[in-house]
Amino acid sequence: MSDAQPTQPTQPTQPWDGRTVAVTGAGGFFGSNLVRGLLEAGATVRALVRYRSDGGIGALAPLAEHPGLEVHRGDLRDKDSLHPLLDGADILYHLGALISVPHSFLDPAAYLGVNATGTVNLLGAAREAGTGRIVAVSTSEVYGTARTERISEDHPLVAQSPYAASKIAAEKLCESFHHAYATPVVTVRPFNLYGPGQSSRAVIPSIARQIVQNGVVRLGNTDAFRDFNYVDDTVDAMIKIGLAPAEKAVGRVFNIGSEESVSIKEVASLLRQLSGRDVVFETDYARIRPHTSEVHRLCADTERLRSVIGTWRRTSLEDGLREVLDHESRTDAAVGSFV
Repeated sequence: MSDAQPTQPTQPTQPWDGRTVAVTGAGGFFGSNLVRGLLEAGATVRALVRYRSDGGIGALAPLAEHPGLEVHRGDLRDKDSLHPLLDGADILYHLGALISVPHSFLDPAAYLGVNATGTVNLLGAAREAGTGRIVAVSTSEVYGTARTERISEDHPLVAQSPYAASKIAAEKLCESFHHAYATPVVTVRPFNLYGPGQSSRAVIPSIARQIVQNGVVRLGNTDAFRDFNYVDDTVDAMIKIGLAPAEKAVGRVFNIGSEESVSIKEVASLLRQLSGRDVVFETDYARIRPHTSEVHRLCADTERLRSVIGTWRRTSLEDGLREVLDHESRTDAAVGSFV
């Protein structure tokens, strides 16, 4: 008889097990959801949040005790604060940015400082650290108003706002580092994100919050069309592109979108219908962009992304809006219970 012991079955591992992932902008809506997705996939995550006098970590707070999370405090404009984040990191997701289009009209220099100078600081630090891949997050705003029904990555870049200009500059810096230093950069352009917990500066949570709180909804331009994407769907695509074969992904730009374009008016009407409330819509002229700055229609062509990662999670607009309304209702009820 053999004394050999039976072989124990090997436990299945996730593709992110053992990987250290750095994420900038981790305290924001998109960043915190990406951190959550990476942690669930088995990664160790180093999350960069901006220095705050109260020591808070923004939207990361619910994940603060997760054993796989390391919180790093720093500033993209301070290159020295980036080295501890990147030392030994396998992959970097760069989401850190100033993102409000209307606010960019008020302080263009701040947007250039964070979004462009911050990006070049990060690229330099990642190059010094030998980071294996950088996934740099841009925006569909770089396209301006569409010249084609669906927007491919080859569409011209048009800076219709200081925010768009700063993100185009950041993209070009990524492109230059790839060509000049062989920096392994992948650039993604997510179209319009939404989901529970998003700031009311974004249009969907703004409408939902107004519906829940007072039933009077003040809106800007409702004739603009956007390609809306539930945040979990975009996170799924982001995680998949992070592990895509280098020969198919590095040095390329990818849209992340739903390939459907819906007007703000349609979204507002659907939110009203889902809420079951008697809602009044009013025009708020302060919310309307300058005419030549307004991006009138966005709709993603995602053929390039599908050719590299295949399918990714898709949530219907109705289901996603219902989640946002439910979140706003719960938040309003919680606040009301303390009044």
